[in-house]
Amino acid sequence: GGFRVATDKGEIRADAVLVTTNGYSLDARGTASPWLARRLVPLNSYIIATEELGEERIEQLFPGRRMIADSKRVLNYFRPSPDGKRILWGGRASFRAATAEQTAVTLHQYMTACFPELAKVRVTHAWTGHVAFTFDFLPHIGVQDGIHYAAGCQGSGVAMATWLGHNVAMKLAGAANARFALDGLPFPTRPFYAGNPAWVLPFIGGWYRLRDRIDRMAA
Repeated sequence: GGFRVATDKGEIRADAVLVTTNGYSLDARGTASPWLARRLVPLNSYIIATEELGEERIEQLFPGRRMIADSKRVLNYFRPSPDGKRILWGGRASFRAATAEQTAVTLHQYMTACFPELAKVRVTHAWTGHVAFTFDFLPHIGVQDGIHYAAGCQGSGVAMATWLGHNVAMKLAGAANARFALDGLPFPTRPFYAGNPAWVLPFIGGWYRLRDRIDRMAA
């Protein structure tokens, strides 16, 4: 019984396996988790960090160091850095393949549209990574072919992945009543979808941007 897991450095034998590849479920070889990849839509989250602005200025912009996200379909999310000296600004800066350096310009424009007084503030860091959405917009935990999974945090993985991880750990440990609201829900996919949405994302992103523009005009 159990499982044999092959890695680049050798094989591991385990009684249980938990797949937590989320936005990276379809790797370059297409072998990370094909079943899971067909049910997840990876999107790039792009983030910038400004130069140091000082704690007093940050407090003026973010009273109480609040974390903020807007309500658009193509949303922005931003907050002070943990040391309270910089602004961290993230968003869907591109729905096409783009580097963090390329999208930093767009994110800076988004930031200054919200805070015009930051127009001359420099960006010192930029990075990107995959988040994962599902077709029903719900996170999922469950078991497929004896393998546990937890995925689909809808871009809120800092909070949701912690919660999912705790719940799955309780299941693996055999805790009593270790069943939760999102456990074992039907996990939908779409016909012909294999886990790589790159060809369709620009169209979806354009449609969402148009709807955001219409909403602003109607406001």
